[in-house]
Amino acid sequence: MFQRAKQIVRKVLRFYVTCLFRAFHGKYWRVDRGTGVVSFSVASLNFLGFIPASWSDFANGLPILFFTIVFVLWFLGHLVAGPYLLYAEELDRANRLDEQQKPKLRISARDAVLDDGYTMETQGGSRQTVVSQSSQVVVLDVVNDGMETLTDCTCRVMGAWKMLEHGSERMALHGSVVLSWSRDLERPEFSADIEPSDTCVAYVAQLHPGGFAWIFRKLAGLPSEYHQMFGESGRYHVMLQFKSSLPNPLQLLVELNVLPSKQISGHVQRANYSFSILKQRAPRLLPQDFKE
Repeated sequence: MFQRAKQIVRKVLRFYVTCLFRAFHGKYWRVDRGTGVVSFSVASLNFLGFIPASWSDFANGLPILFFTIVFVLWFLGHLVAGPYLLYAEELDRANRLDEQQKPKLRISARDAVLDDGYTMETQGGSRQTVVSQSSQVVVLDVVNDGMETLTDCTCRVMGAWKMLEHGSERMALHGSVVLSWSRDLERPEFSADIEPSDTCVAYVAQLHPGGFAWIFRKLAGLPSEYHQMFGESGRYHVMLQFKSSLPNPLQLLVELNVLPSKQISGHVQRANYSFSILKQRAPRLLPQDFKE
């Protein structure tokens, strides 16, 4: 108990010594320069005869009086305000540090090609990878720009609309659909921890050369009403929600535009599409975000 009280007294004394030093620091020379200006002005007026003889003693003592009053008032003002100023500076420094340490999400949209195959290694140590199948997908790169680990990150489809020439048609969703952080359809990962400066990939949709786009989930793990999500060529708006250890979720509105497939060589077709983020907001999107 005595040691605790001793530490508190030491901290209080250090705090007020710091306030006293800050109140005094730099004040003397500034007031002294001002006093020099007053002294020069008084001497000039006295030399030119503008000061009566009866006021001569008062005028000669004016620089000292000016220095005393200004220095004392300035010193006392900063001494009284010192604790608050020191507290405000420490609070601002703590807030900046806390803001730097908070996890921050940076999300970008891109397309990717997933190659499935196998790798052979020769006796000499060289390796050759044979690609048996390639599939095109659209993904979201989620980067943690903070200084703390983001835990239990999930990405859900909250709503989807097929955009028509006039208006839109909402897809029937009975609850949200959790997306996977794994490129392996057979072994999905519905939660992820993102280390500082690390990137995790949320897989949104798989595209087929025939001009179809389907949600990136294994059919066996989805209710049948979700098996047709998204579908044939067209423009789709999808509302996604990211939830993690951050206090508030982050919602995004993305656009997936699936076009008729394009011929690249012979009978080989390639999916033709565009994928972009239209809006993002925390904790939720606003009604005006859905207006085109």
